[in-house]
Order: sequence, then C-alpha cells, then structure tokens
Amino acid sequence: PEIELRHRTETLNLRGFAAWRTWIYWDFNELNRTNQDYILDGNYRFTERWSVRAGGRFLRDSTQDSQLLDTGIVGILQDRDRLTAELGTAYDISERSSFDLGYQFQDTNWEFPTSLDTQFHDVQLAYNRKLKNQLDTLSLIPRFTWGTADTYDAYDFTLSGQWERPISETLFWSFLLGVRNTQINYNENDPLNRGNTSDWGGVADISLEKRGELTTGRIAFNNQLRTNQNAEIFNVARFLVNVDHRFTPRFGAGFRGGLWYAKQLQSTDAFSDDRWFFNVSPSLFYLLTEDFILRLLYSYDQQYFIDRDNDPRVSRQRIWLRLDLNFPDTWNQLKSLSF
Repeated sequence: PEIELRHRTETLNLRGFAAWRTWIYWDFNELNRTNQDYILDGNYRFTERWSVRAGGRFLRDSTQDSQLLDTGIVGILQDRDRLTAELGTAYDISERSSFDLGYQFQDTNWEFPTSLDTQFHDVQLAYNRKLKNQLDTLSLIPRFTWGTADTYDAYDFTLSGQWERPISETLFWSFLLGVRNTQINYNENDPLNRGNTSDWGGVADISLEKRGELTTGRIAFNNQLRTNQNAEIFNVARFLVNVDHRFTPRFGAGFRGGLWYAKQLQSTDAFSDDRWFFNVSPSLFYLLTEDFILRLLYSYDQQYFIDRDNDPRVSRQRIWLRLDLNFPDTWNQLKSLSF
C-alpha cells in the first residue's frame, strides 16, 4: 500500500508520502521482501517573489526495482538504501525572469559488503526567461556534481540549455541539451588499476506529455550518468513511453515500455560491462468509481550483455493485479492509497 498527505495554504505547501511494496514468493522464500519509500517535502513563499524549498527521502528497494529503472542494469539481487536530502530557493526577478538555486545530497548503501557505497553532492543554478509570447520558456543551467566511493573521487560539470512550451491545452513539450566534462580520480583500491580519466559527453532530457480527457501519456528520452552497485559510472541513454487511453468512460488500456543503453565510462580491454535493456508492459484498467481503479498488468524485461559470449541474455516475466484508490481534493489530508 501507499499513502500521500498534502497540506496547502497561500504561502505553505507540505507533502508526506509513504509506500510499502511487498513481494511474497510461493517458492524461494528467501527472496521475499518489503520495499519502503518515505518522502517529506515542502516549500514556503516569504514574499511574492521569493520562496524556499526543502525535502528528504528514504528509499529501501533492490537492484531489481528503481535501481533497474534508473540504469537499465540487472545486478545481483540485494537491498539498496538511498537517502536523499535537498534544499533550494527561487526568486522572481520580474514577471518573465527568475533564478533557481538548489543543492542535493545523496547517500547510497548496499546490503552486501562486496558492493561499493557512494555519496554524491549536486549544486545547480538555473536562469529562466519567458518570452514575450508567454508560451516559450528558455533556461540556462550550469550544474556541478562531486562524489566519492571506495575506489575513486569523481567530479562532473554540466552546462545545459532548456526550452519548454505548451503546444496546446493538452500537449506539453520540454527539450534540454547540454555538454558535460567528467573527471574520475581512481585510487589504490581500484581492482582494475585504472589511472585518472577525463571524459567529455552530452546530456539530454527531452519529453512530450499529453494530458487529455481520454488519453494521457508521456514519451521521453534522456542521457545521463548513473552508478551501479559496484560504484561503476555509466552513461545511460533511456527512451521511455507511458500511455493510458480510455475506450469507454470506465474501460481502457495502457502501455509502458523503455529501452536502455548503458555504456561504462571507463572500461578496460580485459573488462567491459556495456549492456542493453528493454521493458514492455501492457495493461488493462477499469474504473470501479471515478477515483477507484482496478488494473491488470503484464511485464516482460530482457537485458543483453554486449561483451559476454556465454548466456548474454537475462529475462523475466510478471503478471499482477493492482487497485488504486484516489481520494478527491476535498479530503484535504488524505490524497491517495494504492495496493
């Protein structure tokens, strides 16, 4: 189940979220687990122009869950604890211009001692400018990230430009492109004895979102750096689709899918871990009431190891039934509950 609480006033917006997702297996009971996700965040507006925000999240899941969706990398099944904290502020310079400054800290710990824990810090500044047509918003975003693991210290600087525009009342477009430079300084604990490296690359985050009465969905592509359970840094390119369509006022179908390509940033002739991963998940849903939704889902995943000669493919299939209970906004505190 999951539950979300919200509180809103003219100056204060608070949100609390908690989710517990349990897997119970008929055989292999040692695989049984309960994932946990807790979020507390909010923002406060001091004046009409100036606001601050803060938030925290604790996530306990596994390599087969959100870590897989982040990276497209299938690893040894183990628990992952991730603590994230952020602090930021925004200031409206004028009706059309604004600044946004944010800091985020992320600490990731793995269940097995053979895996490598990581800590990352991220500082991002954005200057946003809305054009005279009041539709297009352009942003310039410098970003600096630094982090550490047992085998290296890493530093990444990114400069991006973003363009956002509502194409219509129900269609929204966002386009971000940028360039990055990544410095990795390996130490004596690196098992591959790699030297320091500097890598140039691109970043992208492109999406098209539809919010209609019968059809809702999002198509996205992004290209970013991610780490796996051994703290190896990968350049991960992802193409994602998530669409729901109602054929009648109560009955509809959905589709979720994605394609990932993960390329190890610093491989060697003796060891390369590049891989492809894809997921397809069609579903059928029925609105029991306006706010209660019953959904039947099927999912197929497959990963392909590019440089592995023996058994290069790993796959899984799943079928499950889900009930979503969404409470109306008139319930000022309780927002949603899912099973």
